[in-house]
Amino acid sequence: MIATAQTFGDLVHWHPHVHTIVAAGIFTESGHFVYIPDIWKHKAEEFFAERVFTFLLKKHKINDEIAGNMRSWKYSSFSVDNSVCVEHGDKAGMQRLIQYIVRCPFSLTSMVSLNKDGKILYRAS
Repeated sequence: MIATAQTFGDLVHWHPHVHTIVAAGIFTESGHFVYIPDIWKHKAEEFFAERVFTFLLKKHKINDEIAGNMRSWKYSSFSVDNSVCVEHGDKAGMQRLIQYIVRCPFSLTSMVSLNKDGKILYRAS
């Protein structure tokens, strides 16, 4: 697994999240790859959420009451999107995916200079 933490969204606003590249299966002890056709998204979401809560509780960043409240939310904000799949041998696809997850928070092509005062307008796509 390869993971990167990002703290921005498309509009250059505070939006902390993690991008990961994960194999669609596992390797056996003999080195044989076993493909898992449908990764259990909800289990991954639950696993990650519990690890985050455990970490925050251990570091005293939240307390049990706050953790319980957050666990009760209908939309936890812990989600897995596995809609992007790079096929075996697709080096160009893997390169695009890696470039996406390590990208800069803003695009120079989205910046437009407004005037001589140096004011900048950022146009999100």
